[in-house]
Amino acid sequence: MPGDIKVKKRAESKNRTLFVIKNRAINSVPDFVEAFTTRIGGVSSPPYGSLNLGTTTGDRRTNVKRNNKIAAGALGFKRIITANQVHGNRVMEINAKTAAKACDEHADALVTAEKSVMIGVKTADCAGIIIADPVNRAVAAVHAGWRGMANKVAGKTVEFMKKRFKSDPKKLIASISPAIGPCCFIIGRPLYARLKKEADFKNIFSIKKKKIYMDMRKGIRNTLARAGLKLANIHTSGFCTSCDEGLFFSYRRDNKETGRMAAVVGIKQSSAEKTRRKG
Repeated sequence: MPGDIKVKKRAESKNRTLFVIKNRAINSVPDFVEAFTTRIGGVSSPPYGSLNLGTTTGDRRTNVKRNNKIAAGALGFKRIITANQVHGNRVMEINAKTAAKACDEHADALVTAEKSVMIGVKTADCAGIIIADPVNRAVAAVHAGWRGMANKVAGKTVEFMKKRFKSDPKKLIASISPAIGPCCFIIGRPLYARLKKEADFKNIFSIKKKKIYMDMRKGIRNTLARAGLKLANIHTSGFCTSCDEGLFFSYRRDNKETGRMAAVVGIKQSSAEKTRRKG
């Protein structure tokens, strides 16, 4: 699990512990905060127990809202801004004008250069991809299941950052979240036939006992590399969401009735900026 750090965070009250997985490279950038939440540390009841961040699940909205506050607060932010994910490739910039309406917008990638704003994407087998630009001080959170991988939403986000923030892909750092792994992700022959024709996806399949397994994170990694990121700057978590029921929600394993984790990132105000504001 290159770059993974499992971290315990005290959240909301002394008797609640939030478990998150963080990437060393992104979190070492001054004032950058990145994390992948797990199912541990929230207030929801089964089958959403307990840190469910999915607003489109059958969980109570009050629980989801409280879980959002718990996770954001433990990481030093007020709330996590998310959009309405549709397995597409639209990229949306979050700023003072767009933050309030993000939850009503169809977007599978959020980008921001705003301070004190935490953006995120919701996952439960799909991958969450965090992209950080330490030079131009901008970040992105990207949602990609197999459709998002096939639509190359990660590459489109890099292109957006190049145009909007003048990001140099060679300087970007990416972190791919826990997701359903090649040990568990079985796909059908029509999808296999469609994807194997593309250069980014030729090497992501294995066939065992007539079943086709797909390494979705490897496909995303290939797309990021083709978009110009250095392989050394693309970090991939080794956790499989389907295998580890104690840590993760899984859409496939749990037969669709389950919660959502989140891949989140934000830029805090620096100490100097806080001092200037007080002055």
